[in-house]
Amino acid sequence: TLLLDAKADPAHKVRGEGNALFAAGLGGSPELIDLLLARRPDLWEQTNMLGEWPITGALYLGRERATRPLIDTCPKFVARLNAQDAIGHTYASWAVMGSADVGCIRALLEAGADPNLVGPNKSVWRLITRVGSACFRLKGLRQSNLLEVLALLNPAPPLHWSAAFGNRGCVEELLSHRASPNATTRTKRQTPLHLAALRGNLSTVE
Repeated sequence: TLLLDAKADPAHKVRGEGNALFAAGLGGSPELIDLLLARRPDLWEQTNMLGEWPITGALYLGRERATRPLIDTCPKFVARLNAQDAIGHTYASWAVMGSADVGCIRALLEAGADPNLVGPNKSVWRLITRVGSACFRLKGLRQSNLLEVLALLNPAPPLHWSAAFGNRGCVEELLSHRASPNATTRTKRQTPLHLAALRGNLSTVE
């Protein structure tokens, strides 16, 4: 606790990232997360310039051990498990868009996360999605890279991205918690099956 005892500010936000809790989530240290929350219980509520919560980095990287302290010790966090960020993503969505660790999505679902919730896709993000899609096609990047960018910019229920990325474990976990296999995205009204078929992911279909 040398830096904290010397009055280092854990709420200081790094451009493009966030406060010290955001960094601790990326680093995957539950002990450091515990320490930061003990000193500043409000850190988890402080979003960055993109409207992302500090814990989204840990969820995206599949760091279950870094998310457990919040679920186990922070009632306010659990009470807002179904909150949506500036784009429309929920915590559950972030948990399946990156490394997609089954433990992360299971922890959120068991704590009460809604597997079918999706926020509105705001007009500015629809524009960014279209421009981004065009740029990626022009640069000739792989479809998998494009899909990951679209996932970040297009809010959809977690089952959609689990199916699209071929994360069978996450699909099974979500379905066991009553995720709807016929839910649709806000823009193109795509279903999880459509996205899985688009990527040729047989493992998440059969």
